[in-house]
Amino acid sequence: MGFQSSHNLLLFDILNSIHITREMKST
Repeated sequence: MGFQSSHNLLLFDILNSIHITREMKST
């Protein structure tokens, strides 16, 4: 369960980083 939780958190962090990069590029 702990691994699953941390794995989802890592995936969310990556998606968040991608979203931030796209926002910066569009500006």
